Amino acid sequence: MLSTVSFLLCVASLYLSAEVQAINYQQCTWNNYQSQQVGTVQTCTINKQSASSALKVTYAATMSVLCPGSLCCGKWYFTFNGNECTSPDTIEGIVHVNDNQNNPMSTSRHRQITGICENLPIGNVAVAVRVGNCPYYGTTSKHSGWGTVSRIIIEEY
Repeated sequence: MLSTVSFLLCVASLYLSAEVQAINYQQCTWNNYQSQQVGTVQTCTINKQSASSALKVTYAATMSVLCPGSLCCGKWYFTFNGNECTSPDTIEGIVHVNDNQNNPMSTSRHRQITGICENLPIGNVAVAVRVGNCPYYGTTSKHSGWGTVSRIIIEEY
């Protein structure tokens, strides 16, 4: 027989599990190597079903930078219908290199960038992964997708 405390914990656990499950999701995958200085890596669209929900996004891929000297930095970031997230903040990741090898394969690692964006409109939302430059660093080549499948996963909560 369940005690009152055990019963309440069980009910609370079921309630919390129902609260955190995605109500809608989209996954886009591709398998090609891209080298670029700035621009869009890939776009994936989801039909957002609720005005009060948030989107959790994940980009998983091999990422690296090619340094023109001993220091360089590349930024990968998400946009939503062409704009970076502002609520609660931007969703981004960087690859920073401080060496003299000038070899993009030396920084190639499978990496993941994840975040949640709130206050997005209902309907189709174009979620893009883009590359850009880091503040205080010059332009450098960013490499995405070397040797692995890359993916964007979008979950509506």
